[in-house]
Amino acid sequence: MRISHLTLGAFAAVLMAVSVHAAAPIKVTNTDDAGPGSLRDAMDQANATPGSDKIVFNIPGAGPHVIRPQTNLPPITEAVDINGSSQDGIVLDGEERDPPLGFAAIVLLSDGSTVKGLEIRGFTRGVGIVGVGGASSSGNTVQNNHVHNNDKTGVDLRGFGTGVSISDNTVKDNYIHNNGGLGVAVQVDPGATASGNTVKDNHIHDNW
Repeated sequence: MRISHLTLGAFAAVLMAVSVHAAAPIKVTNTDDAGPGSLRDAMDQANATPGSDKIVFNIPGAGPHVIRPQTNLPPITEAVDINGSSQDGIVLDGEERDPPLGFAAIVLLSDGSTVKGLEIRGFTRGVGIVGVGGASSSGNTVQNNHVHNNDKTGVDLRGFGTGVSISDNTVKDNYIHNNGGLGVAVQVDPGATASGNTVKDNHIHDNW
């Protein structure tokens, strides 16, 4: 039986698509600030890999597993699913530094990223969905996180500069309390836009 070049080409395309889709998750295996197995290293790997990635946690021992970054974690610039729900008790702790670290514990400068299942405390802000430098940040999801005792906003959707769009992002099912600003804020500079963002089903209280 002869198999046409078209059929072989189509089969190869399917295999390639399956291979890309089945890329192994990037595993966080310790609470170190940096180095192999750290969250920082996992984020760097995700940023360096085109296409969507997944970060999961597999840290030995009983939780909580507290990660205390000594410097700002790298902003997310490629789509990634940071899945704290993959293991109980994943905590990002900024140790309530004075001043707190960076713009936020996790900064999304990306489209199509997800942050879920984390406890985030002691930073300037918990999560920042940020458009800056002409680049937009859209289609991101922040879900099922416990965001508390940060210096400013719990989750901040922010557009810096003309032409930036913060759109179609979702913040839902989070527990956001005792932060030094609003629970969830959407702020854009003149000339920037924010549209289609969804904030729903969050438990928000005692933010200042």
